[in-house]
Amino acid sequence: MSVFSRRVLPLACLGWIVALSACETSVAPRTGADRHFSMYGVVNPEADSQGVIVFPIENELRVLPAEPLDAIVTSTDLETGGRFVWSDSMVFRENGVVHVYWAPFRASHGRTYRINVASASGERHSEVTVTVPPRAEIVPGGVFEDIWVRQNVAVTAPVDRLNFLLVRYVIKAKLPPASLAYPVLLPDKLPDFGAPPPTDPTAPPVQDSLIVQRLFVPIAYSDKAQLNAEGWTIPLNFSDDFREIRQRVSRRGTRDAAYGIRLEAIEISLVAANAEWTAPGDQYEANVLIQPGAMSNVQSGFGFVGAGYRLEHRYQLPDDVLTRIGFRLDNDQAAQ
Repeated sequence: MSVFSRRVLPLACLGWIVALSACETSVAPRTGADRHFSMYGVVNPEADSQGVIVFPIENELRVLPAEPLDAIVTSTDLETGGRFVWSDSMVFRENGVVHVYWAPFRASHGRTYRINVASASGERHSEVTVTVPPRAEIVPGGVFEDIWVRQNVAVTAPVDRLNFLLVRYVIKAKLPPASLAYPVLLPDKLPDFGAPPPTDPTAPPVQDSLIVQRLFVPIAYSDKAQLNAEGWTIPLNFSDDFREIRQRVSRRGTRDAAYGIRLEAIEISLVAANAEWTAPGDQYEANVLIQPGAMSNVQSGFGFVGAGYRLEHRYQLPDDVLTRIGFRLDNDQAAQ
């Protein structure tokens, strides 16, 4: 399964798809004669193979046998008519067998594909149609200043959705050693500073001298990204973000003010997704999504097959911009 997941699914997508399918290592009971199969997967134009997880829907709940399904999976490029017959690959888990159907082809940006699952007799069938988002890149624009120091970051194509959008600042600060156990600075104060590290009984005591630490600060921008005819704009506000970073760092205890807060890099990651790839309330919670019909685009069946690919960009800011924002320059080797 590890090779399949690396080649077929974007990492940000794999976790929730596995969660969606985790409760279906057994045959699902049919809730109407017009539903025959469940499918889960992502059509990824950056992968050299495509795959979907398939489950039959039958009249009773039972564990899937370790044998081939009565299911033939095919895909058709609706623009060119190109067709592939997919192969079944059984994946054995502790609680049963999962059938991963796959085909060795690279999906094309902007193309629409129909994936069909049918029994050998053709009496039972389900299908899904997905359109692959256009090719895009993440391109930071120029830094400008009005009241705040800002930068617009472009996603260079009008993809339907930016799923799992994450803007993360990689910083350094001098803090008490106890902070080493929690390198990600989330908005909430969890855990309280001074709480003993949960997994490292040999960590130095809190009263030891401050040490330089690398920290990761995610800032929410999912609700701020804007779509136009050319693509998306992610409007970074460095001044606001620096104030938030400083507040989160302060919750870890007294820091070395002379060392300051230093910025190593800005990391932006997202999944460029098709329009149907949207969860109720944009909340990708497994206990919600596993409910039949909660997030489904499969005709005559259940499940969800999306289309998308992962985009990532890591970059640094010039020294003059760093000082305008409030970061300390990282060129004092003695302070390291």
